[in-house]
Amino acid sequence: ATVAGLARDPRGRQLPELLGSAAWSSALTQGQKIGIDMSSLAPFEPWYAAVVVTQLRLDQLGFDPSRGVENQIVVDAKKAGKEIRGLETLEGQLKALDALSPAAQRTFLLLTLEEAGTIGDEVDDMISAWKAGDVPALDREMLDSVRDQPEVYRSLILRRNEGFSRAIAALANDSQDYLVVIGTLHLVGEDSVLSMLARDGLKTRPVQTR
Repeated sequence: ATVAGLARDPRGRQLPELLGSAAWSSALTQGQKIGIDMSSLAPFEPWYAAVVVTQLRLDQLGFDPSRGVENQIVVDAKKAGKEIRGLETLEGQLKALDALSPAAQRTFLLLTLEEAGTIGDEVDDMISAWKAGDVPALDREMLDSVRDQPEVYRSLILRRNEGFSRAIAALANDSQDYLVVIGTLHLVGEDSVLSMLARDGLKTRPVQTR
């Protein structure tokens, strides 16, 4: 219900109208190149179409979301009877994209489609960098394209990182111990959660595991 309420234009406009004829034509062409029928996403706003394109493309390449780190830890936590909290709500996460201006959403979708053709190699590079703890490589691979979209960067990265860092700082004043699981996208770059915590006097350090 949350997704359905945000993914569609409140005025009833569909994706072709929201994008404009030239951008819609480009989206159809780019989608054909990667085997995605963009007409099936016509009822939705551009930001949601971009999210679905990424999910579909990763599915094509054999990436299974159920094998992701977060999902695995959630399963383990439930088995152990651990309490699970969220640093943000699903609605808040989606609103970060839904609040983007029409122009920013249009660019976001078109760049997503453009990059979808090489996403397999890019994800492989990201995974290799993540396994090696190569922060500069992760910064480059994950943030360069987002930095080229200032509005997306502010909404999707900066403001959410500010919220995450406030929530984590509050946990630091608690007497309990917590395991915080957060996406790599928010742990690299000059505006990372780690940088924000450091400015608040909370030091972090990497831990090598084998």
